[in-house]
Amino acid sequence: MKTPKNVGLNDTFITLVQVAKEDPTVQATLVRILSLQPELRQTAIKQLVGQLEASQAPKEFVVALAYLQDDDIANALFVELSKI
Repeated sequence: MKTPKNVGLNDTFITLVQVAKEDPTVQATLVRILSLQPELRQTAIKQLVGQLEASQAPKEFVVALAYLQDDDIANALFVELSKI
């Protein structure tokens, strides 16, 4: 998946980050995923995205999670969530 350079303009991604900062369970889940080696993280995100698509989750949410396949985005969010 080609990640757009304007991920910071994606409202759903921003909301996902805010929720992760406020909800310890969401934060812990994302940190566990983001701390995986890149190949494992990408596989886990792809599987999660597939499951969400199959369950007809909101497309915007699926796209926001799919951004985490990108190494730079995943690393930046991992650093941010690890500060909390």
